[in-house]
Amino acid sequence: MERLLPGSLVLYNAGWAAKTLGGPNGLVERYANFTAKLHNPNARNNVISSLAGTNDIQGGSSAQQVLRLIRQYAAAARQTGFRFVVGTILPRATFTGPMEAARISVNTMVRAGWAEFADGLADGAADPTLGAPGAAANTNVYAQDGIHLTDYCYQVLASAMADAVLRLLR
Repeated sequence: MERLLPGSLVLYNAGWAAKTLGGPNGLVERYANFTAKLHNPNARNNVISSLAGTNDIQGGSSAQQVLRLIRQYAAAARQTGFRFVVGTILPRATFTGPMEAARISVNTMVRAGWAEFADGLADGAADPTLGAPGAAANTNVYAQDGIHLTDYCYQVLASAMADAVLRLLR
């Protein structure tokens, strides 16, 4: 993403392996003590981009619970002064049928209502190679574990996210 955005922007990857939005150590709970402190009141633009929710679904959260958590995270970010870009959730090989249905439902709700709680949408799951059910079996896109992504997949996601951020900066 750094290569796709103007050099004047400072990017910080606040993603953690196996991190969830919900729970006692999730992104929502940690927001005030961690992410909020990254806001720079002297910067012209403060943007958070989020590709979250997959671990919540894997942990058993329903589509409605995940959407509520995304909206809470977005609300906290926007209240702090960030603009918020929400990303859709990609498939993963470990999802059961109901988990995949929850993923599709979250993405449908995010696509339909993102403007109510976010400033932009990065719809990586709309890419037919990355986002189709069963895509996690494609080892050109996903690592052998069917969860983590290959460099190719990260490039596609970075492009979608950078496009959404650039739209905010215009």
